[in-house]
Amino acid sequence: MRKLRMKGGLRVKWESRPTAPIEALFTPSRLRLPVKTLRFHFSEIKVAAGDRVRAGQELACAPDASNAPLLAPLGGTVSFETGKKNRVEAICLDDLEPREPSRDERPEPPNHFQAETQHLEIRRRFIEGGGWHMIGTFPDVGPADPQTQPSGVVISCVKTEPFLPRGHALLKNNLREFSVGLETLQRMLGGYESIHMVVGPPGDTDLAAQLKEHCRGYAWLQVHELSPTYPHDHPAAILQSLGTRATKEQPYWCIWTEGVLALHRIVVTERPALKRVYALGGPGVRRPCHVYGYPGTPIKELLAGRLADNNGDYCYVKGGIFTGQEVDPETASLDAEDEAVNVLDRGAYRRMLGWLRPGARDHSVTRAFLSTFLPGLPKRLTARVGGEGRACVQCGSCEDVCPIDNLMPYLFHRYLPLEMIDEMEKAGVWLCIECGCCSYVCPSKIPLLSEIKQGKHVILEELAEMEED
Repeated sequence: MRKLRMKGGLRVKWESRPTAPIEALFTPSRLRLPVKTLRFHFSEIKVAAGDRVRAGQELACAPDASNAPLLAPLGGTVSFETGKKNRVEAICLDDLEPREPSRDERPEPPNHFQAETQHLEIRRRFIEGGGWHMIGTFPDVGPADPQTQPSGVVISCVKTEPFLPRGHALLKNNLREFSVGLETLQRMLGGYESIHMVVGPPGDTDLAAQLKEHCRGYAWLQVHELSPTYPHDHPAAILQSLGTRATKEQPYWCIWTEGVLALHRIVVTERPALKRVYALGGPGVRRPCHVYGYPGTPIKELLAGRLADNNGDYCYVKGGIFTGQEVDPETASLDAEDEAVNVLDRGAYRRMLGWLRPGARDHSVTRAFLSTFLPGLPKRLTARVGGEGRACVQCGSCEDVCPIDNLMPYLFHRYLPLEMIDEMEKAGVWLCIECGCCSYVCPSKIPLLSEIKQGKHVILEELAEMEED
């Protein structure tokens, strides 16, 4: 097992992390399935209002993503939530029937595959079973193309971003299913592409040793040990450490623990992937945990009875703390790609004599608090900004935590207001993986991640205008 060495990143022991045991399945009173997610747009609706659908039935598909389907997690009666120009924004299911299909009920399920087209058949099966959104691509962040052969696959069994589903929680009692899923993944590639799997360091769960034992004899699988530093589990950081480079013409597929388990469920047991594991974390959650749930679950229902203070001023985030999206819990629901809901204290109040507080549980990269001398004490994570933004002081903190070699995020803050497009590209704006570490550590509170995203958008607009001319 090779231990990967990487630069930068944040290694902090946060309090309010979800505990490992997965709670029983949570079934809401209704489902609200957004038709637009981060990478998929299920624009082609397959049902009508008032239809009664069964669990696993196709509700819509994404024409721009290999017709990947949006499946009904449970049986129910269809209604639509529309927005501007009467466009469907969400498909709702009421009068739910809490029963999942035991096996795939679609006609002619493939019990075996032809040797020459086996990999394409497995990909088709995985798409139809509702698991294709669990595969990503790098360097392109869009959906994977089943017709394109990747250069290799990166499998990550760790999630280093705060409060995302933990690998050992998903793998507990599922190691056999995971190993069969790995074999299915290798068959789905259909060639001799390299497969790299990263696991965390040996700890109390000894997950790395268990995985190594289960994967013994897989000559096509390379296992690597990864430190729990964010964002070292990102494919860009992993490939950089391996000395490998991915291009849009020869991309790498990226798949996480739950995606490998979904391969076993969809291809081997012939059952669609209708539910998944969600992490509920952050200081605003009374008892952080993992829970089985369904896409479409309203966040308000999912968090009912779980908040530390029902009257607290909280920031609700779908996804990871650094890369997730703040939402309104009254109207938002889980979409097909979500995997976590985190609740943070906004911290809008001012602390009395805050400058005198030692900050034993406050994290700082500049050694401003007592927490610097207490690395083993879990740190508290809030949405507090703690003042207004200031001018860049060129301290280099953003460069220190950036996991990409020779990338200096503070340069984009200088170039963007001046619209220095060529300089931004030369500085490597497209190498940025948008992990958000630079924004977090900036002592001047400059939203560097937002500026980098805006810079990429400006460049794309310039290119579009040039093509039109």
